[in-house]
Amino acid sequence: AKSTKEIAKLNSEKNKEVYILANGPSLKTDIENKDLLSKFKNNDVLVVNFFSNSPVFYEIKPMYLLLVAIDFLEDNPQEEFVEQINKWIDSLLKVDWEMSVFIPYAAKKSGKWQKKLAQNNKIKIVFINYLTIDGSKGLKLFFMKKRLGVPRLHNVLGPSIMAMIWCGYKKINLYGVDHSWLPMIHVDDQNRVMVGQPHFYSDSKNSKQMGTSKKYRKLHEVLDKFLLTFKGYFDIKEFAEKQDIEIINYTKGSFIDAFEKK
Repeated sequence: AKSTKEIAKLNSEKNKEVYILANGPSLKTDIENKDLLSKFKNNDVLVVNFFSNSPVFYEIKPMYLLLVAIDFLEDNPQEEFVEQINKWIDSLLKVDWEMSVFIPYAAKKSGKWQKKLAQNNKIKIVFINYLTIDGSKGLKLFFMKKRLGVPRLHNVLGPSIMAMIWCGYKKINLYGVDHSWLPMIHVDDQNRVMVGQPHFYSDSKNSKQMGTSKKYRKLHEVLDKFLLTFKGYFDIKEFAEKQDIEIINYTKGSFIDAFEKK
């Protein structure tokens, strides 16, 4: 396993720019742009969650992948997750370039996925602190600087940005960070909170019930998580500005209002 400090040291004499490719539907258009695709292929790139299940993953050959949903990494995950996580592991076993995979420390005690990924010596695991910080502004900034945690976010993008900051990057470019779920929320006749969550690698627009079979979320819980996420980006923005780090959102129509858009 590596650490973000070790990666930052390696990056100290390199280009300090990185591209984060999230899974929003707008990324499909970006990838179809040959100039952008070439840019992704020839620069440091971080992808998230199940991006590796997409064929373009092997074309871009990203340097980093981050997965924070530890429910998928339990030794005995819920049945609804088994097929997806097995597909994820299979996709990483085919990686033939050097890649670091960021995983929360909370999943370190889970052994099955680690034993499987150990079969590929191209994969390096980087455990990150995904502890959620609440409290005063000063406290949050202190923990972020010490690599001890992240603001209370409920989306993979926040930890992705923090991981790249910890790895020493000074310019972070965001693509596929649509976050455009608000118009897609509805409550059905059974009082289930449903939302469409399209990804760039899927044309499916089917709504899904929010949460998991362990605990489905009520509307106020869903909206509260959205509030914490969008608010948390402003904590990250403030932290980045204090470190002289530039975060630019290139996602057309993105709902994120914290970062500069181009």
